[in-house]
Amino acid sequence: MLDNDALISRDPRIHAATWDNIKLIITHSYWWPYGEAGIYRPFTTLTYLFNYAILENQEQPAGYHWINFLLHFGNVLLVYLLGLKLMQDSRPAAALAGLWSVHPVLTESVTNIVGRADLLAGMAVVGGLLLYLKGAESEGRRRLMWFAGLFGAALVGMFSKESAATLLGVVVLYELTWWKERRKAKELAWGCAAIVLPFLAMWAQRTAVLAAAGHSELPFTDNPLVGADFWTGRLTAVKVMARSLGLIGWPGRLSSDYSYRQIPLASGTLEDWFSWLAMAAAAAGVVLFLRWSRTGFFLACFAFITYLPTSNWLFPIGTIMAERFLYLPSIGVMGCVVLAGHAAARHYHALRLAVIAAGIVAACLAVRTWARNRDWRDDLSMGNATIAASPNSFKSTRTAPWLSTGPTKTALSLTLPSLN
Repeated sequence: MLDNDALISRDPRIHAATWDNIKLIITHSYWWPYGEAGIYRPFTTLTYLFNYAILENQEQPAGYHWINFLLHFGNVLLVYLLGLKLMQDSRPAAALAGLWSVHPVLTESVTNIVGRADLLAGMAVVGGLLLYLKGAESEGRRRLMWFAGLFGAALVGMFSKESAATLLGVVVLYELTWWKERRKAKELAWGCAAIVLPFLAMWAQRTAVLAAAGHSELPFTDNPLVGADFWTGRLTAVKVMARSLGLIGWPGRLSSDYSYRQIPLASGTLEDWFSWLAMAAAAAGVVLFLRWSRTGFFLACFAFITYLPTSNWLFPIGTIMAERFLYLPSIGVMGCVVLAGHAAARHYHALRLAVIAAGIVAACLAVRTWARNRDWRDDLSMGNATIAASPNSFKSTRTAPWLSTGPTKTALSLTLPSLN
């Protein structure tokens, strides 16, 4: 995978654990010295330094994959704790964590080495929310301890990936959802302060680093929305959201690339209207959740808030669509499904049947994930899988001739088949 090659094999900053290299990591952008993409993620790069120089993994992939696996495993435990807090029942909490842990759409974040940024940001958001809740429900020194942990989680998350800033929105969402029962205005203010301060530190440092790095460009071939007018861009972004939601529901056809022209710009086609109506129905479902279950409402809004920074709704980003963007939002979507299924099972006194059904679904997802992991073995397998799933994308058509003649790079794209 070219990202792994550039960010690990060819990044001199991570090849030796020296203060000079650490300074270079902190004072330069994520893609330095080979290009600029407006991205600043020094903590993620420091973890690559830890693998390469401290653990001496160098270009042997196993160590990198084990770190990713351990981060994902930690996130699975956090998702279970979050489900337990929201649903007050270990059975749906376990179902949520189990189904989410093996979902194929997470493969790009877990199996791909440079997906580590998503794992770290995910840990910061879910773990940060849990730390906030513990702090808000504690007093005295214990509250300060939990909020200090929240500060640390926010700091690490935001310097790992910019989308960790959604932690602030998630915390505010939680309190607003249960405001009548909780009314913790003082605690919310302290929690927001613990998140905003790391955000301001990240924003200031990021601004200084990117200003010194020079102008970065978003290639039209990576994200066609860069060249689209306002309404075309937003309507296409809605269509992309519907596609992403569809991948969570049916991950049969997965791709590492959705570049031009795999996803055509919105033009009022039947597919466009189907996507828009599907998202309108989803929005109506969120409103119904508010009347039926505030837990379901929170989970649905959690999915939206954590997806928003990568949605291309607020501003164009580096790509029109990517499965790694669903690492956090899929928690909310699957939480809604589990919540609805558990409620139906309780209504019809079929909890045992629900457990069996969840096990069958988890097994099916695990089999699909196992197969998807094999696509990430090397450049050849990934190229072939991408061409099959996204035959119209710019990068697929450009890569196709190379696959028949070029070398197959395996050093850092080799995967462990059971990591996700």
